[in-house]
Amino acid sequence: MSICFPESLTRKDWITLMWGFFWRNLCIGLVVLGLGVALGFILGLVIGIFLVAAGQELEPYKFLIQCLAGMIGLILGFSSYYVYIRWLLRSQIGPFRLNLIRIEAGEAGSTLC
Repeated sequence: MSICFPESLTRKDWITLMWGFFWRNLCIGLVVLGLGVALGFILGLVIGIFLVAAGQELEPYKFLIQCLAGMIGLILGFSSYYVYIRWLLRSQIGPFRLNLIRIEAGEAGSTLC
């Protein structure tokens, strides 16, 4: 294992890295889109059936439903970002692997790049 500086990467290396990030991001995005559509459909269906059974109109509850859907979207978004970052840190992207380097308090001014 050796440290690679960004300046030493070739065009092929950059394309490999970008492709590795891109397709993982695309996969996560499509999964979250599917989950969002499914959860939104189920949420709307359950609330709609409940309101119709109770003889209520949908209009007074529209804002509340949108806020609930927004909160679910935020949770999905943050969860997917967490999964994406963990996936990147565990993956081998071409000949590369991302590693974190802890910088101690006294070394705050020094960087590798």
